[in-house]
Amino acid sequence: MARAPRTTVRGNLAVSVDGMRQLSRELKASLGHVPVDLTNAMKHAGDIVAEAAKGYASWSTRIPSTLKVVGGGNKQGTSITAVSVKAGGPNAPHAAAYEGTKGDVFRHPVYGNMGNWVDQDARPYLARAANEKADIIAEQVATVVDAAWRRAGFK
Repeated sequence: MARAPRTTVRGNLAVSVDGMRQLSRELKASLGHVPVDLTNAMKHAGDIVAEAAKGYASWSTRIPSTLKVVGGGNKQGTSITAVSVKAGGPNAPHAAAYEGTKGDVFRHPVYGNMGNWVDQDARPYLARAANEKADIIAEQVATVVDAAWRRAGFK
């Protein structure tokens, strides 16, 4: 079995499974399209990560409700070539800081008092969820890709 895909956390809290975009490009090049069932599998993968992340962020009253799955389509808009799970926004501006996108600790002023700063430990929820679910996601995507190749006549 192949190694589990690497998980990437970006500053905007997008979590993606490494290689999915490349896989979509290769499938489109060889099959002429990205299979609809791969699009569905990628959306489902995002849902799996988002649901797990909600559990890991359950200590917050605001972050879980901001978690959402965002899919990007190809140029024709017919199939998903990337899926991200995002958190934050106006209702939870602290989401990125707690994810720890810049390290294990972040600094902030106490109740806005710029003369009193404290260190606070990050509490990753997106990266933790994506890493925990990477094997399940990789297995689901591999199953879909194998089926697409078989339908195209490959063995």
